[in-house]
Amino acid sequence: MAVQGANAGIYLTPAGHYVRTEHYLESIGASSTVQGGQIVVEVFDTAEYASHLEYGELGALTPRAAEQLAAAVGVKALPLQLGRSGTNWIQPNPAITRAAVFAGLRIVNALEAVLSQQAALAVLPSAAD
Repeated sequence: MAVQGANAGIYLTPAGHYVRTEHYLESIGASSTVQGGQIVVEVFDTAEYASHLEYGELGALTPRAAEQLAAAVGVKALPLQLGRSGTNWIQPNPAITRAAVFAGLRIVNALEAVLSQQAALAVLPSAAD
């Protein structure tokens, strides 16, 4: 999802006056772990200018606002696009936030489905009844 968002908001837009490299795209990463019943998913970008891309050149978008906008898209496999392009480069492109929120929503939905299935199995009469 982070790569899809980077492409949608940066690399697949009309070029502007700066030279595009693939450095930002190559700097995207993700990891996940399960520890003590806790699922941790981390999505990140190590490019030194990643926060400028994520929140806008003028800091127009706060991390909390980015999370809210990303959550509003829901579980659909769609990036969050806020108008950033090569020519409109000061706008935010919260690709990393959207990917992290998307992963969280998918995990919650999967866990809810498992719990719902287990609850349904718990109310079924057993063969001994």
